[in-house]
Amino acid sequence: MILSFFKRLNIWSKERFPLINLITAIVMVLSTKLFLTSTPLVLWGVADIAAVLFIYLHFFILRVLDEHKDFESDKIFYPDRALQKGIIQLQEIRWMGWLAYGAQVCLVVFVLAKDLQTYILYALVLTWTFLMFKEFFVGSWLRPRILLYSTLHLLVSPLMLIFVIQSLTLPLLSVKTGVVLLFSLASGFLFEISRKNKTPEQDQKGEISFSLAWGQGTTALVIFNLSCLNSLLMILICL
Repeated sequence: MILSFFKRLNIWSKERFPLINLITAIVMVLSTKLFLTSTPLVLWGVADIAAVLFIYLHFFILRVLDEHKDFESDKIFYPDRALQKGIIQLQEIRWMGWLAYGAQVCLVVFVLAKDLQTYILYALVLTWTFLMFKEFFVGSWLRPRILLYSTLHLLVSPLMLIFVIQSLTLPLLSVKTGVVLLFSLASGFLFEISRKNKTPEQDQKGEISFSLAWGQGTTALVIFNLSCLNSLLMILICL
């Protein structure tokens, strides 16, 4: 029974939560530490590993919430996905989300929380995540406004980084921190717009996408400019 569950969970994970999420979490913490510390060698300790796990678990929580929020629409647009086909049940994903949240809280309380400000920042991350799940209580109005919708949802990434920076006692108010947060946001936009840049055949299905809202040419130009901006920010971080 347990073995069967993990097999089904693995099928879902490969499709909806692949290993790239862990790699992204590692890169986020590593690049932030390298850029914001003056020492050439960044030593990794328990807090650094906890910060990676914090981000990774929050990515998972966001995915679980999205699976709940988009379950009905995904039945229409993506009927072949594991969840929509019934390979794994929504309730099972929900329990995994609660486990991830419990593990994250333990990391915050026992490893990452340094002061009241850290707890306040974590509460802000959770509050923003909840608002995202509820689509800021204006879902029907917000969804067609795809750029505003994406912007509000992508802000959770720099919020997570602000929490990590505070918990690792790195400088929070600095130009370098601003560069890191801007890179996080710009990278999120590049991923999100690329992900929602559909082919003409896919756009015919009626799902809201950037290519449908802006046209293929404009979307491609935006992706190119974001790629250039991300490359410039990456160079600044690596210098």
